[in-house]
Amino acid sequence: MGLGLVIAMPGNSRGQQAEAKVEGNVVSEKRNELSLERLYHPTKKVDFAAELPKSHWIGRDQSELLIRYGNRWSRFDLAVEPNAKSRVKPWPVFDRLCDQLATLSEIDREKAEPLIAEAVPSMREATDSIIVRSGNSVITVSAQTPASYLSRDGSTWHDPTLDPTGRKLAYTREGDLFVMDVATNLTRRLTHDASETLLDGILDWTYQEEIYGRGNFRAFWFSPDGHWLAMLRIDIGEVKPYVLAESKHDRNAGPTVRYSKAGDPIPHASLLLWDLRDFASREVPQAKVLVQSTSQDELIISGVWWHDRQNKLVYCISDRQQTYRELRMADPTSHDVVATAKVFLREESPAWVEPPASPAWLPSGGLIWRSELPSGKYRLYSIDPDGRSSYPITPNDMHVMNFAVSSRSSPLRVLFTADRGSSQGHYVYQTTIRDPIVRQDSTAGLDSTAGRGPSSGQGPSSGLGSKVGRAARSSDIPILMTTKPGWHDVDFALDGQWFTDRHSTSSSPPSLSVQSSEADGGLAIAIENQALQTKTPISKPEIFSIKGENGEGLPAMLVMPRVTEAAKTAQRYPVVVEVYGGPGTPTVRDRWRGTTTLYREWLSRQGIATLVVDNRSSAGSSAAASWPVQRELGKYEFADLMTSVDWLKRQPWVDTERIAIRGWSFGGFMTLYAMTHSDAFVAGIAGGAVTDWKEYDSFYTERYMGLPAANANGYEATSVVRRAGQLSGKLLLIHGEIDDNVHPACTLRMADALQQAGKDFEMMIYPGAGHAVTDPNQKWHLAKLTDGFLRRHLQGKTTEN
Repeated sequence: MGLGLVIAMPGNSRGQQAEAKVEGNVVSEKRNELSLERLYHPTKKVDFAAELPKSHWIGRDQSELLIRYGNRWSRFDLAVEPNAKSRVKPWPVFDRLCDQLATLSEIDREKAEPLIAEAVPSMREATDSIIVRSGNSVITVSAQTPASYLSRDGSTWHDPTLDPTGRKLAYTREGDLFVMDVATNLTRRLTHDASETLLDGILDWTYQEEIYGRGNFRAFWFSPDGHWLAMLRIDIGEVKPYVLAESKHDRNAGPTVRYSKAGDPIPHASLLLWDLRDFASREVPQAKVLVQSTSQDELIISGVWWHDRQNKLVYCISDRQQTYRELRMADPTSHDVVATAKVFLREESPAWVEPPASPAWLPSGGLIWRSELPSGKYRLYSIDPDGRSSYPITPNDMHVMNFAVSSRSSPLRVLFTADRGSSQGHYVYQTTIRDPIVRQDSTAGLDSTAGRGPSSGQGPSSGLGSKVGRAARSSDIPILMTTKPGWHDVDFALDGQWFTDRHSTSSSPPSLSVQSSEADGGLAIAIENQALQTKTPISKPEIFSIKGENGEGLPAMLVMPRVTEAAKTAQRYPVVVEVYGGPGTPTVRDRWRGTTTLYREWLSRQGIATLVVDNRSSAGSSAAASWPVQRELGKYEFADLMTSVDWLKRQPWVDTERIAIRGWSFGGFMTLYAMTHSDAFVAGIAGGAVTDWKEYDSFYTERYMGLPAANANGYEATSVVRRAGQLSGKLLLIHGEIDDNVHPACTLRMADALQQAGKDFEMMIYPGAGHAVTDPNQKWHLAKLTDGFLRRHLQGKTTEN
């Protein structure tokens, strides 16, 4: 589910710092630079922070950093002296690629540059071929060979993807999967059975939204040598269609989506493996079916990868309610790949499992696996090539997010991002492992109990046992690599020797630097700073915790009104509470949020405070912290929200009669839950809200709520539609007309229930909009609408632009 209203600020502007002055009780800038118009207007908005350049790593054996300025990629020299005037150098490969593409009659050099610039991020080596799309044409080009057309009529091609060797290309067309020999254009059609309800190599809506990532519909993967191709086949024949009426079309015809609601039949996925070794000389043999979900077992295939060190297929499955994960490995060269595929790892949760992160591969054939089981904290585990032993390589008090292996170091370095005792920060750490180690030593490593197997609660449970053996072991306590407080958004080089760092805080925009992964070479090399260009410095939000009813701290961030110290005790001020609340999805972060940050500042300059608060399940401190909400979303989240409101009411500067709440998606649900279960809020804005969990998609909802038939009371208790008659406060409902994620019917059903209960409310539907409002004019309208609603009910004012 998506987060709430976040409107980006592209572009650049410049300004100088100026001292603030006091006008009455409100501190204002000499020039009223922040306004809704300057933040959101399609043509008049001001970009208060320059956009950082894009960066991209290439080179598996030798890191090379590329930086994009405009439509050109340059090389950032990592080897020059620190006092060099400039590390940004021309990247000759970019010019050669452009020259090769410009040899085609329909493309000149001016047109070639932006096309190549968009395709460069698909490269892993400077010698790689890339795919370029120009109009209906699909073109391949490399720095070594002239550009050539793969098709001049490729408008129906989806996700054309080269294998890692650049010799073959796979794509889907009209639901079927095709493979082409790039040198000869020989094309073989691998599937012939696609239909409206059977998808080959393409994900359906539910799989892309909840498992493989929003917007990613590709469901095929080449092996590292290009000899094999794995593919998901999705059968949605049992999934009912959902029609979204769109007003701009004749007779309101709109998109139709096969949408599996909670309790409905789910998409059935099968994992197929194609043998392409004799592709050029004969038809491709029939695919081997490794996994097939049916109406009886209802499996979910939650991850597919190729082990790039062993050329083996690794895949992950779980049950429908996602209570376990099973990692399997298959050797495609085996005489019977189906029969010899083995269970590499099995993990069972007391609550649920989330979709897995991609493993990192070790030279020995083992892998690094991120898991929240059994400890409840996301840790990294080393698993040996046979899956017979596992070992934790990060401590139990760290909540790990991203990770990579430096394959050229000895011992191997593992880089990872984690918190530092607080989920509001995000830092880079390094530890080392020996790969492999053949030594029985239960005292080595990070825990005195490490390596005793699944009963010890120290690591994942392997299907073949879990004793200490050849799994790579950590030999060091993790070393902190980034020390600046705040958020470090990093991108690791392919060989793990370097990483780029986009560092920001809640009051300062990102800066871009690059840093070596050497433990003693942690000096960050600056690339670009994104200085904030407001004439008056913005307030630094206060990040703290509020003691919850269970004794644990609830992360909170407060942006105070820009008022004089005397005014803080002389009068009281309204507060807007921002909420999301979904499991494991924190919003209190010490990081820059662009226009969202600046809008909170705008409110503060109008004398309105903003409190952003996470409940125990959304705080992101651990996976286990979310588990208590299982089977009744909203109950514990609401209790934590009210604890935060109680804290607000104890503050001497807060006007307890003027507290509002706002949220989008899950945050919209929480807004409605709060306003139908309490009288604490004078007003609320619920955008794109789930109003009854039986109406949301099966994969997400059942993960947390179980099946409706087995949890009827839980579903009924979470329905805010059933509580419409208890609404307290002024309400604004907002929804996109063709939201295929949270359907507009959710808001319309809430509206009907409110009308039947005789409750007054306001509602805005955005024609043609989905789960997020993206049209520039509609975003401007939405900004005026929400700001006007808040100021009207918190201050009795209309919006001033």
